[in-house]
Amino acid sequence: MTINFYLDSKIIDGNKKAIYCYIRGIENKKKTIIPTNIKINPEHWNKDKQEVRKSENLYSQMNNHLVKMKDKINQLYFEEIANNPVISKSEFDKIIKKELINKKEEIKQIEIIPSKPSLSQYYKEYLISKAPVLANNSMKNYTILKNHLLNYEKIFKVKLTFEDMNFEFFDKFRN
Repeated sequence: MTINFYLDSKIIDGNKKAIYCYIRGIENKKKTIIPTNIKINPEHWNKDKQEVRKSENLYSQMNNHLVKMKDKINQLYFEEIANNPVISKSEFDKIIKKELINKKEEIKQIEIIPSKPSLSQYYKEYLISKAPVLANNSMKNYTILKNHLLNYEKIFKVKLTFEDMNFEFFDKFRN
């Protein structure tokens, strides 16, 4: 059984497309299509990795939703195969419909409170807006600071926000 995610061919909600889950391999040349209830701009979709790109603000939550969905489908499939080694596509479709599509707590429209942009995101935007008016040496210094902030986030595995700017941060950042 193969589980893949693809964008729908038609555009909805302005410039967004829906992501669908395709399940193949239960019966030859037949597939099951399940809505994920995620809509995304195609520019933010990585077709090869079948995941939302980091350029989308909610990429982490969306990708987690897709992973959970894939894991749940695999779990349902292996539980059913353990009980019934010869399962038909129609039987499996009924199980998926019962367990995933009809249960709103399992797969629902992603209603995520947008996370606050990180300090490094604000800083990048600031640099882009100021680049035309800054001298080359100033731009180099700003870029060095941006790289230090990104490195700090990587080392301490955090996304810095303005609320994180305190003495503890300052001590860690200096050292």
